[in-house]
Amino acid sequence: YQGEPLYSFGYGLTYGNIVCRKAEMITGPEDDDLIIKASIINDSEIAAADIIQVYIKNHESPFAVPNLSLCGFKRVYLEAEEEKTLAFPINPEALTVINDNGERIAGGKNFTFYIGTCQPDKISLLRTGSMPCVLPFELKSDKFKNN
Repeated sequence: YQGEPLYSFGYGLTYGNIVCRKAEMITGPEDDDLIIKASIINDSEIAAADIIQVYIKNHESPFAVPNLSLCGFKRVYLEAEEEKTLAFPINPEALTVINDNGERIAGGKNFTFYIGTCQPDKISLLRTGSMPCVLPFELKSDKFKNN
């Protein structure tokens, strides 16, 4: 099929307006235990539930997938105007790629994570009117090298 899809993967509708306000990466001393902490709020006057999705984009590897990769998700239920902080552990495998020989290797050091109720694309923006939080991340160690 040529052209753009009518709806992006991970797109859904809820009765409320649940959005990610901010996100930060929490790491150990050598990039141990990568965890994204995201502040999620229901910006509406009714209770609602939604799926918060975390996507990763690899900016360096020639073996990286051309699109984003889903690397985490959680269902959240929020009362009207309620805010919660969610923690998303990042599997080190999300930072790797598969080379032409079928081997899992380090995927580089520069990534971007996107946290929200949809993918960060123009179709989602058109359908929902909002975009996920953007979280640039630079791997500081070689801990995940050739995992």
